[in-house]
Amino acid sequence: MLSGVIETGKYVVVEEFIEDMETGLEVMFEWRKHGYTVFRNNDKKFDIGEWYKDETDRIFDSVNELLDNYILATGEKLREVITQVRVKSIYHRTGRGGRSV
Repeated sequence: MLSGVIETGKYVVVEEFIEDMETGLEVMFEWRKHGYTVFRNNDKKFDIGEWYKDETDRIFDSVNELLDNYILATGEKLREVITQVRVKSIYHRTGRGGRSV
């Protein structure tokens, strides 16, 4: 659902984020002055972490598990704020390019 994010810089509904994750996109976003990267790794698991803070990296078996269990630096679960975060860029992990928003 890349087109909606490009227009607004945000996910309108959580299903847009789920679709992007399941299709192998890497998403970089900001929430309250903290930056994060999330992607589907080579093991088909979902990897997320705060920029430049390796200790915040977590891996989840499903995108719903990621949304329900990853706690951001500000204390919220990712699912609670995914439609409010500022999407900075989206890239296809196979090297087919990407786009900043």
